[in-house]
Amino acid sequence: MSRTKKTTPFYIVFKNDLNHPLRESWCKAKQYEIWKEYHEDMIFDAPYYEILEYFDTRKEAQAYVRSLNNE
Repeated sequence: MSRTKKTTPFYIVFKNDLNHPLRESWCKAKQYEIWKEYHEDMIFDAPYYEILEYFDTRKEAQAYVRSLNNE
């Protein structure tokens, strides 16, 4: 029996384009979102958001979003 290596999560901060025409009107997204991800080979690509930064901890990601909101 082989053991699988435990994958360490990381966090991605996204900035949503709230006025993009492809965004559904019923979808109430915040301007900034933090996603927890495990797969480093995952490609995130959509016309209505952009990736701002990657972080090792959620706390770091939250501090970054707070700094953006205070600008």
